[in-house]
Amino acid sequence: MIDPEDLKVMDLMAKTCVNRGERAQAVEVWTRMSEIYISKELNDDAIEVLKKIMKLEPSNDLAKESLNKLMIKMGKARSRQKLIVILGSLIIVLI
Repeated sequence: MIDPEDLKVMDLMAKTCVNRGERAQAVEVWTRMSEIYISKELNDDAIEVLKKIMKLEPSNDLAKESLNKLMIKMGKARSRQKLIVILGSLIIVLI
């Protein structure tokens, strides 16, 4: 039986979903992973997972908000405006 909080397995599942064109399922798995990382205060890991979501779905409001909160909490963004610039750069890189 697979542990529902086995993050390595979850990440492999999400990557498999992406490879199969099942983007919504990948986002769902990565969203759950980010929640687990946040609950364990593994904020850098949560940020990396949220960036994966943003790469697949740049307009994902939940990922944007979670990323914004984490970056502010960690002092990596002083305001929403700074985060928008960071996300804007991320989107440009992805395109």
